[in-house]
Amino acid sequence: MSETDSNRQKQKLKTSKLAVASVSLGILSLLILGFKVVIVLYPYRLNVLLWNIMGLLGLIGLILGAVAFERIKRSRWMLKGSALAILGIIFTASSSHLWLLERARPRSRAIRNPGASNLCRLGKAMLIYALDNHQYPQPNQWCDLLLKHGEVDIENFVYPSIELALRWPLRSGKLLSWPSPKRGRCHFAINPNCEPNSPPDTVLLFETQEGWNQFGGPELLTTQRHDGDGCNILYNDSQVNFELSIAELNWGKAQLREESKNKIKKQD
Repeated sequence: MSETDSNRQKQKLKTSKLAVASVSLGILSLLILGFKVVIVLYPYRLNVLLWNIMGLLGLIGLILGAVAFERIKRSRWMLKGSALAILGIIFTASSSHLWLLERARPRSRAIRNPGASNLCRLGKAMLIYALDNHQYPQPNQWCDLLLKHGEVDIENFVYPSIELALRWPLRSGKLLSWPSPKRGRCHFAINPNCEPNSPPDTVLLFETQEGWNQFGGPELLTTQRHDGDGCNILYNDSQVNFELSIAELNWGKAQLREESKNKIKKQD
């Protein structure tokens, strides 16, 4: 075969499109992984969605890479792209493996979002206020009094619907928070029946609809921000927990009075 014919034959060699697709999906899945490592995305379901997209891209890319390499091998290397297919298999196998590990890891419903973090800050402010004044803020003024006391910022009263935050060893901070915090907007309410000397498991602050200086009991509590699974509760001992069973919460004096009324009705 002449040199000219050999060059023409090389020009006719085609690169496997499946190999190109495999390595492209692998790179895209790794970019999503890099985004998840650097960026903290809230709400939680958006994180789950990103992980699932990464895993789906990884699985599809892994299959395409394996098929591409097998076709290249059967063509006796007349098809180009074996290196791309191998890279695609490595990239997609890595992302798929990380996705499977994430799915297998048990989910903790403890503090896992900005709303719970804000409740922790509000709890510290309530404790400091109680130490200085020997009581919690007046229920109809609790937001104003905590702000005036200077222990919290206006953003601590807002439960963000969407939040992007930078997570980096040298620098971190919020990139985006919506809705933007402002005075008059608060997504928490205080239980007026909780006092500093109440039992530690008494509800102090809890999630509710948007308002300001809101106070009350279970009638104000909302689980909508967690798809009805539960909500974050600040207890009188300054602990914040994500509670699934709302019916078992201790609301203090009002709950005791209600229970006593029910007992009297049953006796009658």
